[in-house]
Amino acid sequence: MVIELLGLPNDATAALDAVLHDALARLGFEGTAKVHRVADVAAMIARGVRQPPALRIDGRVVCRRRVPGVDEVAGYLEAASAAAGLRARPPANRDGPAPVS
Repeated sequence: MVIELLGLPNDATAALDAVLHDALARLGFEGTAKVHRVADVAAMIARGVRQPPALRIDGRVVCRRRVPGVDEVAGYLEAASAAAGLRARPPANRDGPAPVS
């Protein structure tokens, strides 16, 4: 799965980056998915984006001109991973090991 975050260095792009990483963590892809950041205007236009911020997954622009919610981005990632036959690894247990009874 190829994920591209397109946008100029501003608050909207930073917000989309945070949402993307939250969605990746929720699905267990954080640390395994590679996110390419594209800030060059000519490169954005070549990818079909004239008004950033935008998110492209596997060559398809799934969102532009706004910052979607975590649930929406997670849905895009789930659909793309299913289409590519990828499986997420389960999120790490951040509470530590389960108590032994």
